[in-house]
Amino acid sequence: MGLRMKILLVEDDMRIAHFIIKGLKQEDFVVEHSTDAETGLYLIVEGGGYDLAIITPCYSVGIPNILYNFLNKNYPHANFFVVYETGRFGFWIYREFQKLGIKCMVVNPADIPSTHKEKDKKSDKIDSHKLARELENNNLRPIFVPSEEAWALKVSCQIIFNLYQKYY
Repeated sequence: MGLRMKILLVEDDMRIAHFIIKGLKQEDFVVEHSTDAETGLYLIVEGGGYDLAIITPCYSVGIPNILYNFLNKNYPHANFFVVYETGRFGFWIYREFQKLGIKCMVVNPADIPSTHKEKDKKSDKIDSHKLARELENNNLRPIFVPSEEAWALKVSCQIIFNLYQKYY
């Protein structure tokens, strides 16, 4: 048997958590559970060795604030810089970190320098190490982050376009 993936589930509803944990364990994953985002974040940052963290949507909205409080409490004089790959979640994370005074950069995944090995074995863990390395080496270029108004207009136009294609 190969290495088993270690997953942290952050979910406060015990019924939902039990259901998810049961399914993951049936698929032979090692699963640990936290009922609150602050403890879950602590477990991740302190090196719990997780291959993946599943954070339910209600917690993910508060993650920038929780991370900010955790970092300032445990590393009061440090400088922080957040970098993440653009994706389906848009730019709200960027805006939240900016409001908190934390430098943040959104990058295009295709623009991140990668070794052949990193391209072959893609995972969140490898991607996060790659982002940290390239940020430290100053090799990342941020993408343009549109204003909230421009983003809302883009999304509205996409909805209208999709409806037009569907019904006309």
